[in-house]
Amino acid sequence: RPAAMAADRSRSPTTELAVAQTSAREKITRMACMGLHIFNPEWQNTHGGVPRGKQFSASFKDVTMKIYGTDEQLTFPVQTCTRVLDVKEALCSALMVDPFTLEFLEKRGCTVRKQRDTEEIARTVTVKGLVSFKPQPHKWPHPAGVIGAGYNGLKTLMIYAKSGNSDIVCFDRNAQVGGYCWITAANKTSKLQTEFGSFHVWWGQELVQENCGYPQGWSTWPHKAEILRHFQYAAEAYGILPHIRLNCNVAKLDILPDAAGSTDSMDSQYLLHVAPLDKQGEGEDLVKCSMVWSYPGSMTKNRIVDYPGEEEFGGEIRYGMGDDCPYDKLAKTNIAVLGNGAFAVENVRTCCEYGCDKVYIVTRRKNLAAPRLPCWFVHQAPVPVPGRLVLDMFKPMYDLCGFGDPWTFYAVTASTNRQHVQISQASRFGIGDVTFLAVAYGKCEYVEDTVKRVTRHTLHLNGGRKLEGVTIVLKSLGLLGDFAVDRLHRMKKMVGDFCGGDWRRGVPPHDTG
Repeated sequence: RPAAMAADRSRSPTTELAVAQTSAREKITRMACMGLHIFNPEWQNTHGGVPRGKQFSASFKDVTMKIYGTDEQLTFPVQTCTRVLDVKEALCSALMVDPFTLEFLEKRGCTVRKQRDTEEIARTVTVKGLVSFKPQPHKWPHPAGVIGAGYNGLKTLMIYAKSGNSDIVCFDRNAQVGGYCWITAANKTSKLQTEFGSFHVWWGQELVQENCGYPQGWSTWPHKAEILRHFQYAAEAYGILPHIRLNCNVAKLDILPDAAGSTDSMDSQYLLHVAPLDKQGEGEDLVKCSMVWSYPGSMTKNRIVDYPGEEEFGGEIRYGMGDDCPYDKLAKTNIAVLGNGAFAVENVRTCCEYGCDKVYIVTRRKNLAAPRLPCWFVHQAPVPVPGRLVLDMFKPMYDLCGFGDPWTFYAVTASTNRQHVQISQASRFGIGDVTFLAVAYGKCEYVEDTVKRVTRHTLHLNGGRKLEGVTIVLKSLGLLGDFAVDRLHRMKKMVGDFCGGDWRRGVPPHDTG
């Protein structure tokens, strides 16, 4: 009985005050999360501690809102002084609708009246003008267009499909999905430099589904053929293949204004002139789109550099992209790879696999290259890895192979205690342990110089050195942007990833290098 008597007793004033303060804080937090204004009682108009003029009640009440014609309802706390317009604006900000299209209806006795925007919100309100208390997607009159069925193009289509939006169309010049980078630029020996677990096109929690979860049954560093097979698998698994038009080229893009003549409104459209590449003599198709995503990539144009005397070289001078490399002539030869980007590093691996005697990497400045282990660590890290930690992870491999101190490379700017570092390199990291092994065994040599001229089987460098006995030259001197993309969009400037700041015309660029 004493325990029951204790339970029957009311709480102390201190406890009641603490509970009320906690409840008030929770309600203020919820109001702030909804975007509602919160009135502080200290803001009341007073003179000498005496209230003057209109006073506002800052006490709390719960409002229950129902959508007209449905059973969906929402209950949330407000202050007594909260106005109708404040609630409308908070709702419309979250639901992306116009606040002036909403009506709040309050039942009083046997009548229903429309609340004015300046009134205090009623406890029970029926809302007209909403379909749901959940954000509704905008209904576009035409499909979303995607130009390019490479990695980013496929991922965009997959995100649309996963969200339930099948009003999409994609155009690509190739006869299969995968994009120029892996279909044309990569050669038959190309392998993924990063790990497949962090590369696969369905990477990301938002794209995981039953038949596309953590990648199993795929190689860790797959070759070109397997990479292309994985693109095809993803396109089939997400049901986007019927929305992709292959063997065609978007030759022209026109912006169609709205009824008022504006090209900036959401009612303006894009007209794509699509020309077939596999059916000669057929005319263009005209396709209207409500938005356009362009993914031109960057690995489309070699930087062309010709050296004096190339006609006297007497060997093979090729570019290190695609299958321009003379694979059948690599064995037991001395090869010069010009450049030091990711493609140059990959060409070293190709030459070693085909049994060359020696590879020279001729480069103006020696770039940082990434061993496998740091590459894996960076990719699996939940946050960006500090540059200091990256360079410290490079150091064991660099020391082992006589590659130099990574902290002294031109791309590195560091504090004297090496606690703060910035890495700024014109080319992407070449990734792979084969290059380090080749350097360690004397099969690969870095030559920091540039080519002055060429004679028979010899490269004459500006520093005075001669590389003699070289019979194959592979140029990997960087890549250039394709200005056909600029002309297609009539591009004058980019604002972030958007052409001219048009948020419905995205052209996410890749840096050249």
